[in-house]
Amino acid sequence: MIKEDFKFLNRLSDINNNMGIKFLHRAAAPGSHCPMHMALATIRSIKGVSSLVVGMAECGYYSRFVACSPYGEYKELHYVYELDSNEVVFGCRKGVKKALLEMDREGAKVILVIMTCVPALIGEDMESILEEVNPLMNEKAVFIDSAHFKRNGYQSGFSDTLDQLVRTMGKERTEKRKRVNFFGGARGGEFKLLKDMIIQNGYEVSEYARGFSMDDLYRSRESALSIILDRKMLKAGRTLKEIQGIPYVCMADRYTGDDIAGGYEEIFCLLSITNYSELLKGRKLLEKLIQGSKEKFLNISYIATYPELDILPVAMFLSSLGMVPELLHVEEFNEDSLPYKEGINALGRDPYIAYITNKEEILEAFEEPVTLSLGNCQGLERDNIISDSELARMSSLWGFERSQALLDLILKNR
Repeated sequence: MIKEDFKFLNRLSDINNNMGIKFLHRAAAPGSHCPMHMALATIRSIKGVSSLVVGMAECGYYSRFVACSPYGEYKELHYVYELDSNEVVFGCRKGVKKALLEMDREGAKVILVIMTCVPALIGEDMESILEEVNPLMNEKAVFIDSAHFKRNGYQSGFSDTLDQLVRTMGKERTEKRKRVNFFGGARGGEFKLLKDMIIQNGYEVSEYARGFSMDDLYRSRESALSIILDRKMLKAGRTLKEIQGIPYVCMADRYTGDDIAGGYEEIFCLLSITNYSELLKGRKLLEKLIQGSKEKFLNISYIATYPELDILPVAMFLSSLGMVPELLHVEEFNEDSLPYKEGINALGRDPYIAYITNKEEILEAFEEPVTLSLGNCQGLERDNIISDSELARMSSLWGFERSQALLDLILKNR
């Protein structure tokens, strides 16, 4: 049970957007990176993308901790446009247009404009600026709104960046080939088996996680299907369907045997592959594990602190097994989160939601001992913690194998 002093936190049923997520501690330390940081970190690993950070001097200084040089390895440009006192009041349209045209003359390819807090706060219309300047440029510029005051953390810097880079393809349709896109990274025997089956049926496979180029990304529009392994890439998959008509199947949030099997059926139906029974063998192993340990899961209460764990789909899965979420770390809550909220609430669970940064002080929020923590939690017995590193290894798996690994971690000391 959570202490009275911490009941300023909202329960899941009360949350409809990011504004409902509060920091667990009022003095959050060390706080969180902003979306600009993640956007720059993302494009640093994508060959051919330049950037223009638009904001105050502090943002320009901070950006150099990520994009350390104004010149990238492959002639990308990473520039900063700092607003002066006049532009803070009257806007920076003229200066940003001039900066983009200069970058275009210097040979920048795709340019990502990263709008930070102050231009967002004064209502600068970056979309309108790009509509004016793009026809004057050889290459295309897109933008993301990375204002930190609109959200708690930094994940949108990744998802919005990839989405906007996909949009640079335009709506001109290309000839489709026997190619399958994987958006996100995965490992393990089940994932390898899936890729092998797809390749054996005459398809090429393209993987988009980190370390690809814009030319690689443009080839994704020639594909027959996109498979989403990471929900942070779902937005890009939807955009690819919108502008190029390429269907997608999201496997990132599937944990139950029925959901995973349904995803496989959808994938192989779209690819006209009929023999995939080998992949479904994992379903029996998962169901056997659940059936044999059903009583052990009942009424296990837990908290979740690991920031990279996509916790809402996990919490819905664990709630279906009878487990009780008490407090969940959630960074982003948007319309895609609503089905999980409804599913968890329908199972009679309504955990507190918080943005957790002070991991060494989590336990002070509880009146009674915490039974289990999904993620590091200082002060809790080691047997009651599934560590960040263990969850990272589990999260990198795929399908039935991932669900089984999660349940094995929960059962290891029970």
